Amino acid sequence: MMNLPFIKGHGLGNDFVVVSETDLPKALTTSQVRLICDRRQGLGADGVLVFRKGTEPYMQILNSDGSEPEMCGNGLRVFARYLVEEQGFPRDGVVMTLAGPRAYRLLADQSVEVEMGQAEFLSEADGLSVDVDEWPAMQGSHISMGNPHFVVFGRESMMAQHELARLGVKVQDHPAFPEGVNLSSAFLKEDSSIDLRVFERGCGLTQACGTAACAVAAAAVETKRIPSGQPVRVHLPGGALQIQVSANRAVRMTGAADLVARGTISAELLESA
Repeated sequence: MMNLPFIKGHGLGNDFVVVSETDLPKALTTSQVRLICDRRQGLGADGVLVFRKGTEPYMQILNSDGSEPEMCGNGLRVFARYLVEEQGFPRDGVVMTLAGPRAYRLLADQSVEVEMGQAEFLSEADGLSVDVDEWPAMQGSHISMGNPHFVVFGRESMMAQHELARLGVKVQDHPAFPEGVNLSSAFLKEDSSIDLRVFERGCGLTQACGTAACAVAAAAVETKRIPSGQPVRVHLPGGALQIQVSANRAVRMTGAADLVARGTISAELLESA
């Protein structure tokens, strides 16, 4: 295997290694993805994004544990900048994903606006009760943004990283979530912005999760915590995203996306995986 060219980027600290399928002799293995994402022995990342060229560009998402989620909002914004600045695509376009097509627009300040599709409620809003060992029942909303989310408002104890990490692991085995779930702990502030912490399926605690921010905003609209059509700022440990949810549950997300490094991954590293 030859050395593998890469671009490193992040959206609010949720970081990714981006590679092109044309530079890969064969698909990356789970062990290779894990090693690339290893923060001590590899490059370090929350995931790998693989660019596939077709009629429309395709983004394959690989979590740091090697699993393949359906969608990643922060990854989508990073990928959009990669398409424009590294692959010569227009500033407005469409990216194909496992969750379907997603439109993007690179703005003048280099932030990225993406159409995230419609939020699909898999339970009544705030209507799902989930019990895990040694913890009071959690009441929240089960939502799909192309990938699954469980959104819980107002449980301040869940905002502590150690508690959310413990719960996030346990919730993955709950029968309500046969494919796992991203667990979101949300707190609505007096100015109608939202503080959010996320345990992300396949990654663990992350600095930011774009699809979780979208799911939380959709849940806030559905439960009338905020009105539809009103942009809401969602604050994550890595920074803020602006989310707008229409009356028909269509979600638009705007936020930063930074490309920070380029280089090559050594063939020796890839062959050792």
